[in-house]
Amino acid sequence: MAVGASLAPTATGIYASSAAPFPPGSRVEIPGDEAADWVLFGEGWGGVQNRAALPVPLLTASAVGVSTMSTSGFDWSGGMPTQNGTDDTDDTDRLAVQGTAVLSTFVVQARTLDVYLGSSSGQVEIAVSSLQDRRTFTVQLPSTLVDGSADARVSVSLPAGIGATTVSISSGSSATWTLAAAVLR
Repeated sequence: MAVGASLAPTATGIYASSAAPFPPGSRVEIPGDEAADWVLFGEGWGGVQNRAALPVPLLTASAVGVSTMSTSGFDWSGGMPTQNGTDDTDDTDRLAVQGTAVLSTFVVQARTLDVYLGSSSGQVEIAVSSLQDRRTFTVQLPSTLVDGSADARVSVSLPAGIGATTVSISSGSSATWTLAAAVLR
């Protein structure tokens, strides 16, 4: 699959998801277009290394794991505890997650949650729960490497007016997986 190409969106109930490659060595600029909030995962409380410097965060995140190195990373501005940075100079580009990561937000207007992650099995399981609906689906990640692993940007569409929403992500099995960043748009 070509770099930048994505898999066809998958609809599950009122939610939809799609996945696009996140190739080794790539860099992502955060906050980027229309970002309302963002978090970078790694060594830190709740697995969060850095986040958008907002008086009231729109996105809460929690994951348990250990920091691990990655060839791809993020450049950011408007963050805390570090205001600006390039992630290529430290060794905590990702979090090797143990179990499930949980991202929560309150959805009034339609939003997209972009999650940068990797999986040794080439897939992840996502559960989205809101006042309107609860669905669990498996997302196949593009650009699977020879060993079956893959890195991707998974986008989850959250429709307007669904209120308090939780997105839980896991490997869906005993496969290892990593979490790099989440951006709420």
